[in-house]
Amino acid sequence: MATIEEARTNSPEHQPLLGAQATQDAISYAGRPRWRFWPTFTTTAARYRFIPLLGCLVIFINEAEYFFKQVATMRAIEAMHCIEFYATRNPNIAALGKHIPERFCKDHVIQKQLAKTAGLIMFFRMFSAILGAGLLGQLADKMGRKPILVLHKLNVFVSNVIWLSICECRGHILYSTTTPLTMADVSYPLLPIWALYFTGATSMIGGNFDLGLAMLFASYTDVMPSASERATLFFLTTSMQYVAQAFCPPIGGWLMNLDGKGGTPDIALVVSVAVALLTVVIMIFFFPETLDRSKRDKPSENDHDASAQEDQLRTSSEGPKHSRSDAIVWSRIKRTWKDIKLGVSGAGFGNILLLAVSILCATVGIKAMDWYGLVQYPVIKLDWTFPQVCTLL
Repeated sequence: MATIEEARTNSPEHQPLLGAQATQDAISYAGRPRWRFWPTFTTTAARYRFIPLLGCLVIFINEAEYFFKQVATMRAIEAMHCIEFYATRNPNIAALGKHIPERFCKDHVIQKQLAKTAGLIMFFRMFSAILGAGLLGQLADKMGRKPILVLHKLNVFVSNVIWLSICECRGHILYSTTTPLTMADVSYPLLPIWALYFTGATSMIGGNFDLGLAMLFASYTDVMPSASERATLFFLTTSMQYVAQAFCPPIGGWLMNLDGKGGTPDIALVVSVAVALLTVVIMIFFFPETLDRSKRDKPSENDHDASAQEDQLRTSSEGPKHSRSDAIVWSRIKRTWKDIKLGVSGAGFGNILLLAVSILCATVGIKAMDWYGLVQYPVIKLDWTFPQVCTLL
């Protein structure tokens, strides 16, 4: 493991990655010996030497958990709507519960309900993540990265447990029914399908996958002084997503088709829960806190000025009370704006804005097309099964 002094001597990289120094950094880095299997990363202390490996491992496991369950959840929702569809039309088919063969669930009414339910589930999950992301980001700068990462992984685990509980309760109640069914047998007021909308509510206190990735990148920045090494690790971490996306969907397709009829999505959900629990264990027991405690509570010059101005407004007797309150709110808005400008200094506000817009467009495309268009289209138009879609697409 290289020392900090060596890193500073060989490559003076103390400016933002997008700054003018980036070109010189790249030239300096090009002259170093190439790594054969795993690059050497410089950290501020020996206890952080496994941060790069743990970060890549966590992202890989996180993506594996996601792709084990993603198409399986759509198949589980389809089975639920299929049960209700046949409850009044053909009770004998509905009596099969979660073991209804997938080929019976391709009616356009069922598929429309599936698309609507899946879309609303995604909406509530992302909306909850939006509500909590700003606060979690602030807490990460005050409490540290590890608590937020642990919260994020607990959110994933709890969400998966809720998913599995709802799917299993519905399937078990119906599957244990041996008499002809009525709507009362399959309505389950305790666990209706719309209860799945709230499986993403925990994102408000744990964030979405992107927040977990951002916390990992922040951890890298905390303990790695070399900008070029951070860039290498950023791309290496992201590449772990693609490795998982290549190998885990076929495994998920196999898990949800163990009976040959696409009737075991619950197995894929169980595996997803186990994998999510593994990431919780890694975060709690192996991932160290990276935010320097000496800097955690150290206010910036901007914070000092804003706090002094707010204290002056509170103690001032000039003007009505509501006017002083408005002035305090406006002072906090200006303080936040200064923090934002300070945070993007060196990268350029325009660059950050363009990056945010591109991420927004890419996310809309991925969520709308990738999982709803590309998954459901071949199921409806080409008579594919969900395990086939999961494996091939």
